[in-house]
Parts: sequence; structure tokens; C-alpha cells
Amino acid sequence: MKKTSYFIAILFLAIGMVLAVAGCKGGSKEEGIMPSSSTKPVEQPKVESKPQSATEGKPEKKAVLGTPTDLIVTEAKSDLITIKWKDNARDEVGYYVERQRGDGSWQLIEDLPPDTTSYADSKVECGKSYSYHVKAHSISNESDYSNLVTAKTPKCE
Repeated sequence: MKKTSYFIAILFLAIGMVLAVAGCKGGSKEEGIMPSSSTKPVEQPKVESKPQSATEGKPEKKAVLGTPTDLIVTEAKSDLITIKWKDNARDEVGYYVERQRGDGSWQLIEDLPPDTTSYADSKVECGKSYSYHVKAHSISNESDYSNLVTAKTPKCE
């Protein structure tokens, strides 16, 4: 008998703790079990409409970056190809240099700092053909590609 009374007392204690932790209180059948905090509906803020300006809602125009021009190969050794171009961009973040080996796909090989006008590619192999083009980039825009140049490294010795 003592064990049963002890069990019932612990059961009531546990139920009371669960209700307290859950933030609920017991009530009559009509009241049901409700959270102890207020459950008043939240009023929606009123939104005032205003006339739109002529440019509102239209995409922003991106600043045009000057395209690099006059790209040339200045040096072609068995282990190095150097290219140079004219910087026509203002407010660029840098320059992307892309390379194509033979008839392969174009690969971004370098992201150079702003106002750079040359690049030395030392990751070339002797006896291979490489093509290059360059474009300026900013945070939100890219220029067109420069002209394309191709160089062939001398045959291996």
C-alpha cells in the first residue's frame, strides 16, 4: 500500500512539473488547458501606399567597365609566356586572365589586382600552343573580353 501511495504521489508531482515547465495551467473542461501567457491576436501594422517614382522597381544600370585592348604576347619561352594589354577600365576590382591550351576549354588562370597590365604564365609546357584573353571585373560587372592572342612555346630540347 505504501508503494502504491508513493507511486501516485510521484506521478502527481511529475505531472505538475510537466505542466509548470510547459507553461500551462489546468482548468475546467470549459476553459481547457491554456498557455499561461496572453493569447491576444496581434494587430497587423497598417501599410500606407505611396506613389512610385519613374525609376523605382527598375533594375539598376551597371557601370560599364572599359574593355582591355591591344593584348599582345611579349615573350614566349619553353617555360614562360608573357602577355601585356592596355588598361581601359576605371573602378575595376581586378583582371581575369583566361587561357586555352590548344583546342581545349578556357580556364581562369589568374585574378589580378586593379591597374595590372601584364601577366607572366609560368605554367606552360614546351612545344604547346596557348591562347589568352583578359577582361576587367568589378563587384557587380565584367567588361567584354580583350582581343585574343596565341603563342606557341618552343619545342622541348
